[in-house]
Amino acid sequence: MTPPWFNSRISIALASIVLFGLLAAIGWRIADKYQNPGKFDSENHGFCDFHNGVYFPAQAFSHGVSPYGQKYADTYPVARSMPFYSPFCFVVHLPYVGMSLQVAEIVHFAVLALQVLLIAYLSLRFTKLDAGWSTTLWLTVFLVASRASYGTMFTGYFTYELILATLLALQFGDRQWWGCLGFLLACAKPTYGLPLAILMLARGQWRTVLFGGLLAVALNAAAVGWLMQSATLAELRADVEYAQTEHREDPNELPENSWTRVDFLGVVAKWLRWAPNDLDHILWMIPAIAFPCWVLWRLRNNQDESGCASLSGLIAGAALIASIYHHYYDLLVLVPSILALMWPSVGRLNQIPTTQRWLATIALAFVLFNYLSANFVLDKLDLSNTAEDVVTSVNGVVLAVYLAWICGWGLRLSRSNRS
Repeated sequence: MTPPWFNSRISIALASIVLFGLLAAIGWRIADKYQNPGKFDSENHGFCDFHNGVYFPAQAFSHGVSPYGQKYADTYPVARSMPFYSPFCFVVHLPYVGMSLQVAEIVHFAVLALQVLLIAYLSLRFTKLDAGWSTTLWLTVFLVASRASYGTMFTGYFTYELILATLLALQFGDRQWWGCLGFLLACAKPTYGLPLAILMLARGQWRTVLFGGLLAVALNAAAVGWLMQSATLAELRADVEYAQTEHREDPNELPENSWTRVDFLGVVAKWLRWAPNDLDHILWMIPAIAFPCWVLWRLRNNQDESGCASLSGLIAGAALIASIYHHYYDLLVLVPSILALMWPSVGRLNQIPTTQRWLATIALAFVLFNYLSANFVLDKLDLSNTAEDVVTSVNGVVLAVYLAWICGWGLRLSRSNRS
């Protein structure tokens, strides 16, 4: 599928140089805009999410301190306590505990670089495209240059772990162990685990959801048991409620101020000047995910629709992001969708007209690269409030339209398959 010169040593060397240059530029910007651990600084927030969401929560957990509570926020140099991620999430990041902060930051940046390389490789493999060194490196260059990936690497968030987990779950949902591992890791963040479980059940992959869910429950129970050495279950519950209150009251998390939200409710809440609570998000998710689930249910018996790069996989990936609280960096879940729409080799995507597929590809690439809604760009544009609302709503609107379009084709092709 790729020309011979594309896989040459020159192409590999050139891709490696470009990739190294991009990583070096991001590393330089992290150092230039580095945020010292502690209170959030909107002007300097390089690697802030590594401090607040990975390193110090793992440090606290290792000492039996709940990262959800006020004691943690008062003791450790963090912006605020952790929102409700699954407790076993802290276990995953325990390898950083034995490192100094400076060493851990360097190691984490290297791990992020390897993870985005793995996302590129798996995306190519899952779409049955050439996954040689040249293709993988050039796709990694494409990803690292995107706003979605840049935001992850600049802040040091663990998005790549969630993306890899979701891709494994969607690809191997019919193969218990890989699918269970992916689903288990995706459960680290409820806004991934909950909609993913519903979508996989709609695909008929209940065994993977059941066994992966049981593993998640067991690991969470063990993590909670560890934390109970210094707190009761009632105190841990109070910590979680405190953390969620702190999370909702953060001005940057309010939809009307957010430049990062891409889910449908985030767009609606922005224009209504409404701050939905946790229950509101779940209640809005139900109608938002219902139609995609119905389409997935109709496609479930077709073996060609089992992977993440099939028509069913494209629907599930888009519905996961659009139906509940998600940010622009979560759009990396759509990387296999972009490849599959450009070069359909799985399922029945080739039955969709080429023009429509390419328009959809452009739309997804746009939301992946849309730097116009980045905070540092908005500061320079100095837009009116209404104009800024429009700019920061575009990604969510495009994603909602794309989801409706791909669901429409899923319904149409499921009907043709039954006739």
